[in-house]
Amino acid sequence: QEESPDFDILLSKARIHRAELARRMGVTARQVSRWNNEVPKYVISYLELLIRLRELGYDGRNEKSHLSVARTGKN
Repeated sequence: QEESPDFDILLSKARIHRAELARRMGVTARQVSRWNNEVPKYVISYLELLIRLRELGYDGRNEKSHLSVARTGKN
């Protein structure tokens, strides 16, 4: 059974590997590999959010400063 190219495209655009996705989702890498064409909706939403954040310039490297700006509205 082939894996969903849409899932692979989302992973690529989000710049995240399956192992890292598994860590962030609190599941095993094996569970991620089993998703294939039935990727949970919450995972798709998470990847779409990561992609959108990257489009807005958030790269994940300076998470603390981004969080403080989000909370206070100040740089």
